[in-house]
Amino acid sequence: MSGKTTRRRFIATTAASFLGAGLSYAQTCRAKHVIHLHMEGGMSHTDTFDPKPGVRSIPTNVPGISLSEHLPLLARRMDKIILIRSMSHNERSHGAARQLFPCAEEISIGGWDTHTENHIRIARPCATLDRTLSGLLDELEASGTLSETLLVLTTEFGRSARLNGFGGREHHSAAFTCLLAGGGFGGKIIGQTSADGMEVIGEKTSPAELRAMIDAAAGRDVHT
Repeated sequence: MSGKTTRRRFIATTAASFLGAGLSYAQTCRAKHVIHLHMEGGMSHTDTFDPKPGVRSIPTNVPGISLSEHLPLLARRMDKIILIRSMSHNERSHGAARQLFPCAEEISIGGWDTHTENHIRIARPCATLDRTLSGLLDELEASGTLSETLLVLTTEFGRSARLNGFGGREHHSAAFTCLLAGGGFGGKIIGQTSADGMEVIGEKTSPAELRAMIDAAAGRDVHT
């Protein structure tokens, strides 16, 4: 067995354990639909899905998991969400990093490039995200299609947990968060970051590995 095949099967098996839906390399399609939301500009993980000291957190409907105060609607729907807090890569410019998350069709939410006055500017994109993703989850659940739809939320990188001299957050790709929702699973966290949110503790998740998880969940061939 080649190293590449071994890696593909490893990622597919890992995806199965992450998603808890019996996924395997040989199985056919589980998710019939994939909806991709991209947070254009670099979403701050510490102000959203991985709050750290200095950012007020709120409990969710899953014991032991907290989100930022900016996401009250999603906090009540955490049981339908898997947070991947271990995302990491080495690109720090928008264009190069954006190419790591290719998608033919997507819903884009901007306003995340907060190099200045982050504490003021972060509220608007967070509110848009909170309403949009919560609304999608509710609509899909009401229509009975949530279990067969995979929602994917990506961003080209995160933002530094340390404020710059202008009260903003610079690009930070060493640690950030993406998420999966719907598909009949949720209420879980993959990976963790340091106390200050600046680095991943333990195993990192690359954009390629995230794509493999998505492919496995949607019944597509796993590519790395």
